[in-house]
Amino acid sequence: MRAQFTHAFHSKRLIYRAIDERSDSDLHLMTRTLYDPVSQGLADPGLYQPQSESHAKSSMKGAIANGALIAVLVCVPDNPEDEKFLASPSQKALGWEGTAVKEVESRAIPIGTMMLYKSPKHSTSHVRTARLGAVGIHEEHRGKGYGKEAIRWLVNWGFRWAGLHRIELGVISYNTSAIRLYESVGFKLEGRKRECVFMAGRWFDLLEFGMLEGEWKPQDSKEG
Repeated sequence: MRAQFTHAFHSKRLIYRAIDERSDSDLHLMTRTLYDPVSQGLADPGLYQPQSESHAKSSMKGAIANGALIAVLVCVPDNPEDEKFLASPSQKALGWEGTAVKEVESRAIPIGTMMLYKSPKHSTSHVRTARLGAVGIHEEHRGKGYGKEAIRWLVNWGFRWAGLHRIELGVISYNTSAIRLYESVGFKLEGRKRECVFMAGRWFDLLEFGMLEGEWKPQDSKEG
């Protein structure tokens, strides 16, 4: 188990640390990632309008405090030595254990965010379902595969560590890059809510994707 605990909060190239809803810097990072005009339009099916930082922070703070099973910042290592920590199959051989692991995590540079939300209804909490949301990678770090790597880690955490049976998500039909990403991870299209999103004078569908624990196939020792 020691090795599994050492690897638990990082993947091949990325480190994941908890979002502190009391931290202005963490909340600012989330709003910067999720509420730039493009990210907002691609991911949020609500009324498209300017969002003040205070309103966005309030929304994120409430979501974390009231509905998040897990909320993390996606981070990259701060220096080459910390990159070695992620790349090595045995941190013990490099002297990376215990508090040293925590130090690497604390130095990491945030580049994005993601969450799993618990069911809002107490009557359905026993079905062990969570919803993927608040997923975003800063624009300057996109196109490097970080989003896929991070989502794979979060899905693995949900099934392997949180004991979930099902993970689901929604995506607007025009967000084709997100659809390809989720399908590549293993999510399956389960339903289509027709013409329920209105953007730029047109109607679009909202697609529902899901994955069951028996469908999850870890591809890396740090995932499984």
